Amino acid sequence: MDRVGGKTLSVPASSQGGLAELGAAWLNDTNQFYMYALVRKFGFELEIQRHKGLNLFEDSKGKMHSIEYGKEYLNDEFYEDLAKQAELTHLVHPELSQHAMKHDKMSFAEYAQQFSSKAEIIADDIAKTLLGVQAKDISALYMFNYTKSGTGLDNILSDLRDGGQYMRNRHGNQNFSVRLANDLKPDTVHLSAPVTKIEQHG
Repeated sequence: MDRVGGKTLSVPASSQGGLAELGAAWLNDTNQFYMYALVRKFGFELEIQRHKGLNLFEDSKGKMHSIEYGKEYLNDEFYEDLAKQAELTHLVHPELSQHAMKHDKMSFAEYAQQFSSKAEIIADDIAKTLLGVQAKDISALYMFNYTKSGTGLDNILSDLRDGGQYMRNRHGNQNFSVRLANDLKPDTVHLSAPVTKIEQHG
């Protein structure tokens, strides 16, 4: 599919209108100030994410569970250790982190298995929610570094103000790329073309 947008893809939700995000879906108006500046420039309308009530989960055996929002991972040994490992990770050079080689050879799923089968389910849930992949497909080190880059798992997963999932764009997040591409000179964007060199000026 030839398009601009990268990890963003906004498609019609139904014949009744609206958009569904098949890629990156959320942003906020505080610590993502560059994105929010584009929101204002393009006149996009933002919608605050719902964050009250119960979350419903179906386990591998088909049993449904309801958990109060925000209480999913509290007091969980795996979740606490994940936060600790992320804090210990070197942000710019993760390869210099303590036990970097060990954690890079270990998948995020394997790391979670050390705690419990529940931890493995949580790890898969986190990986799918944040990255769109299964926990077995990324290294533990990658997840630690990604978590730190987002200022902690609590913040990345939060639907509250300053959180990574606080707001949704009613115009679709792919439209950031579309509008930016439209501002460029004609024939600047080349689709289905490999990148061979990157130069940055200014």
